[in-house]
Amino acid sequence: MSKDTKIALSALISTVAEHTQADFYSQIWADARNFNELPTVSRSDVRMVPLSQRLYTEGPGMARMITDSEGMFGYQYSFEELNKEIYGPVGVRPLVCFADAHDAIEKSLWCYAHGTVPLIGEKDPTITALVAKEYRINSLLADEASFESLREHLQQHIQPISSVMLFGKTFQHDVLAHVSALARDVRFLLSLPEVGAFASALPESVPQFTVLPGCIVESDGELIITKLALRAFPVIRYRTGIQAPAFVGIRKEGDML
Repeated sequence: MSKDTKIALSALISTVAEHTQADFYSQIWADARNFNELPTVSRSDVRMVPLSQRLYTEGPGMARMITDSEGMFGYQYSFEELNKEIYGPVGVRPLVCFADAHDAIEKSLWCYAHGTVPLIGEKDPTITALVAKEYRINSLLADEASFESLREHLQQHIQPISSVMLFGKTFQHDVLAHVSALARDVRFLLSLPEVGAFASALPESVPQFTVLPGCIVESDGELIITKLALRAFPVIRYRTGIQAPAFVGIRKEGDML
């Protein structure tokens, strides 16, 4: 671990541990302060604690509910941390399509913060593709399911576009060829709603994910994420539920998973 990373981690851990109102992490950590000794946390831990005890920053932001097979929990992020997410190059006329409306709003806000005005797709892929043609989109941000529902319609009505960014926990192999036929610049982004994006890959025959700036990844058979920036809900040794080969130590910016 580099000196800069150690300094950033130490500052983050101290700030979170000494917070006077939110105590989510301090209750779990007890007296542990060394990064390698901190217990991991998961969605199960988050579900047990009210949102008010998990907010470590103040300022404008957006709250949402996150639902999975185990239930739901509240989550909040600041607009500042959303704007700092690193996804990749986006065209001046992006189309944003996600099955979850909150995901679509978040990615649209990110586009707006980066100087573009996005078009948000609706449930009917035919209508979305026709409107996208009129809007002359040149970029797409989507989850895999939304991309697949749109793919044939977009290919019928739209010329190859400059970039596609697909977000999710896993990606099907046959999507590689489909997305490559639609755009010149394609990126797959490993992400969770409460974590944001933490690794990206190009559409190779066997995609190699690399860790994004400001992120640390560990694995004991499951990817464990830390983000170095202080967030409304800090991400510190957070279990993603994404299965992956175990490795010793950490992966940081630019390292392959």
